[in-house]
Amino acid sequence: FQDMLDRIDTHTTRALFNLEVVVKDEQEEIERIERLERQRARRQAAGMAFTGAMSTAGVAGEDARKHTPFVRDQPKVKPNEACFCGSGKKYKKCHGAGI
Repeated sequence: FQDMLDRIDTHTTRALFNLEVVVKDEQEEIERIERLERQRARRQAAGMAFTGAMSTAGVAGEDARKHTPFVRDQPKVKPNEACFCGSGKKYKKCHGAGI
């Protein structure tokens, strides 16, 4: 058992001392950063064009129709009320369980 532990220590020490740190070429890193900056600028420009088109379309759409509030036909069922099916259970344990 001690021999096995000594071999593990030897292999670990050898691996750590023979470890080589690989550094990326600085030029590759600069090119990657520039590429990311160009992509971000393109996305930002496309987003600005889209929001500009949406804002002008929104102004025209507001004039065409007025917003009407939603009106319920029946009152909203609260979770702790008795279920409408007549089972005697609370709504949240009966028909509202899957919601």
